[in-house]
Amino acid sequence: MRILSSCKILAKCLEDKEVTLEEHTDDSKEALQEIFSRYSSLLKNWCEKNDVPYNTFKKGVELSTYYHDFGKASETWQKRCRKIKNGKDVNLPPHAPYSGYFFADELKNYDRKDFFKFIPFLVTVSHHSLLVEGSWDGLKTNVSFYTDVLSKYKHENNISNDLEDWKIGTYKNWLKRIKDKLQRNKNLKIEGENAVNTQFKAEYALMLSLLTTADKCG
Repeated sequence: MRILSSCKILAKCLEDKEVTLEEHTDDSKEALQEIFSRYSSLLKNWCEKNDVPYNTFKKGVELSTYYHDFGKASETWQKRCRKIKNGKDVNLPPHAPYSGYFFADELKNYDRKDFFKFIPFLVTVSHHSLLVEGSWDGLKTNVSFYTDVLSKYKHENNISNDLEDWKIGTYKNWLKRIKDKLQRNKNLKIEGENAVNTQFKAEYALMLSLLTTADKCG
């Protein structure tokens, strides 16, 4: 991974407006807190009935919301985004899987057998497209990021400031191992069926809906 010098990192670039990554992330976090404020009793009830610690659940969604667009801080995404302002029709490259690259630092101390703790990460990497068998096959490994901007933003938000020093290729291989372990883990399967455990699926879907709602409102 090549580290680039600082510049203004955009999350959205419309013909008449630019929104920085920091602005959009802060707006998304604010929207998420509004959701939790309005529906706290309902979400607490769901967590209680599913034996999920509410504070752990809430922290997971907050981390997903915080990291969800970090992958936009790549040189390629920023260059293409800026072309939109000039009225060009641009296909933006995927960013969600690369957001997970930075989120992965939060997973260092997790028990790799407790896959429920990986749900916020999975939500982050799939908030634009659902996970399928070949989700990460086309993930490019020669990607350059403006990590100094991300590091500064993490510091300002009092979040652990150790950005991953993996190579993207190492991260891609790690993603594949996680996928394989998820597929083989008996605790995530309905007994006698090749289907995902209902609670795992429900928690993933609920977190994903909260993130995508905050993302749209942010």
